[in-house]
Amino acid sequence: LITLYEQNIGLVTPMILDELREAEDRYPMHWVEDAIREAVRANARSWRYISKVLEGGPPMDDKMRRV
Repeated sequence: LITLYEQNIGLVTPMILDELREAEDRYPMHWVEDAIREAVRANARSWRYISKVLEGGPPMDDKMRRV
């Protein structure tokens, strides 16, 4: 997850590391990964955007998988 974040969003600071760990505990891993991908697609590369995607429920890719 850290590598995915660094490769697509930016440097993982201590605060971001805490946020990523919390997200790992709170959400299924594929939700977090999909939220990062959604941020890249939307060209909104920030943890704030990713967290809003997660708070809104399963990212779109996850909803599509259930169909």
